[in-house]
Amino acid sequence: MLETFLPSILGRLKKTAASPPKAAGIANPGVRIVDGKIVPHYAFQVDIVDQCNLACRDCNHISPIAKNRFTNPETLHRDFSILAKVYQPQLVQLLGGEPLLHPDIVTVIKAVRASGISDRVMVVSNGLLLPRMRDEFWENLDDLEISIYPDSNLDQKLIENFQAKATEHEVRLEVYYYKEFRRGFSIPGTQNQALVERIYRSCKAVHVWGCHSLYEGYIYKCPQSTFIPRMLGLAKEKHTRDGLELRDAPDFRDELYAFLTSPEPLQACRNCLATAGSMRPHTQVRPRDWLAEHDGPLESMVDYQELRRIEAEMHIQKPDHIKELLESRSA
Repeated sequence: MLETFLPSILGRLKKTAASPPKAAGIANPGVRIVDGKIVPHYAFQVDIVDQCNLACRDCNHISPIAKNRFTNPETLHRDFSILAKVYQPQLVQLLGGEPLLHPDIVTVIKAVRASGISDRVMVVSNGLLLPRMRDEFWENLDDLEISIYPDSNLDQKLIENFQAKATEHEVRLEVYYYKEFRRGFSIPGTQNQALVERIYRSCKAVHVWGCHSLYEGYIYKCPQSTFIPRMLGLAKEKHTRDGLELRDAPDFRDELYAFLTSPEPLQACRNCLATAGSMRPHTQVRPRDWLAEHDGPLESMVDYQELRRIEAEMHIQKPDHIKELLESRSA
């Protein structure tokens, strides 16, 4: 989810290259090669379930209309073990949907860690199922981010309980409150190539936050390029059109680096507002009404003032102003 990316990453150890290699496309210093491996901006993401226990109008992982799917821990371990040979993020974020719906989430966490991709694993959750989580979940977790919405029904007592669990098990906890979101999708999209290129080049998910993700054996620059073909009802063979198939091969690192730094917009960009969509209040919708909420020309959904602001400040790392940090506790 674009809105879940952490703004507060100061103080974490980062490797630096003495002479970073030149990116294949857009100047993107957040993606570099260090000690033979690709080091991204910050984290790597994987949706371990597609479905959710909420139906947020502006969910940018299309969870309200997604079919039930649970990532196989063994498959995830295999894929991450291959990726770990060429790619090294600071941590791995387990997303959804709602990741706590996964019936074997502890095994998923263990599989990620055992792959060697990173020694830090984060779960990003709406928190509604946290009271059901046993100590084994907390014991295997490094970071937890909770997203709270006006209709979440998570009271202060529950949040205090989460804080106590995090402290007990030395889990870094951050709690964010969202009351509004930017529009993310346009089903009809646009044929305005110049606008598509502007939106892509100003996309914080790709160029600032670094929301690289894994989905069923393919690497994507952002989760939205994974889900837009499904939202549009495209044939299954087109679902991976914007992805790069994971390969255990000597030349894969260079292929992946070229893919991640390419200057070319993705096909999904024609239907995506990236981080420049117009703002509107958060609300829940009926799943059958979700698609209608995104039916309109892309041009009418762009916040052009925000687009110009991003273009002018692209090199500046700034926190999201759509979310409010309520709680931050370091392990």
